[in-house]
Amino acid sequence: MSRGKKVVRWVHDNAHARWDVVPALLYPLRASQGRATPITYRMLGRVGRLGNQLFQIAGALAIAAERGAPVLLPDWKYRPYFSVPDEVFARHERELLGARDAFRFADCIESRHERIFLQHHSLAESVRPEVLRWFHPSALAIEAIDGLLPAGPLTALHVRTWFRPAEVAAATVDGTTWDDLTLNPKYVNLTPEYYIEAARSVAVPGTTFVIFSDAPAWCRTEIAPSLASHGDVLVVEGNPDWLDLFLMARCDRHVISNSTYAWWGAFLSDDPEPVRPSRVLTDPTNHRHDRLFPPSWRVVDI
Repeated sequence: MSRGKKVVRWVHDNAHARWDVVPALLYPLRASQGRATPITYRMLGRVGRLGNQLFQIAGALAIAAERGAPVLLPDWKYRPYFSVPDEVFARHERELLGARDAFRFADCIESRHERIFLQHHSLAESVRPEVLRWFHPSALAIEAIDGLLPAGPLTALHVRTWFRPAEVAAATVDGTTWDDLTLNPKYVNLTPEYYIEAARSVAVPGTTFVIFSDAPAWCRTEIAPSLASHGDVLVVEGNPDWLDLFLMARCDRHVISNSTYAWWGAFLSDDPEPVRPSRVLTDPTNHRHDRLFPPSWRVVDI
């Protein structure tokens, strides 16, 4: 993590006292008018990437609903591609001074890190209809999506390698093994066998396997050939993250990685039983997977 990101994270984690001054001053006036203090995620877009940011918005929505309060969010770079109502975005940054951060009320999450990121399946599930409506692609996004996927049943595979792209590109050339490339010891490194066996188990006749990955060249050599005998294979690359997310959500079945981005690709779909790995982190004492994944999702041991 860069020094700048560390500073942003520290401010986000520790500067609540000054952010609570204005809401406290406004509370008597709002109470007298029967209004609740808005719930926000003031660091939206500055802490985590798209998958994390969707959890932050969904969590703020869930906690606001629980408290009978409105949601008030800062402007968001992905706003043109989703259907989040315009009225929940602050017109000026100063409006956010009167709001309180959602994660301060996320009692369902014990882990401080996950509470800050609002990564708990129950939050999104508690307001699922609103989340599906807010995170539906906008007219602009729908125009970009149409025609990019083949007809027929589609099985999405999200392959998250946790590798550096340059290392993956080099490995594709020199034949370095999958295990040799593990660069992030915190996360479980899901092998090609996990994706291949899980995808085969959910495939239906005539399916097309659609692979989304941070290492598309690797997937073409390590995963695609093993699936070719069970259906057509399409490796997607070159799209912005929001576009791939919506393409993933349009697929019928899902085999996902230990990634919040993949989580949302499955959650926003009609798949009743996405396949997910049994663990997210290498630490066997950390049961983040129980908090992250809905219990109805199918588990594959790794």
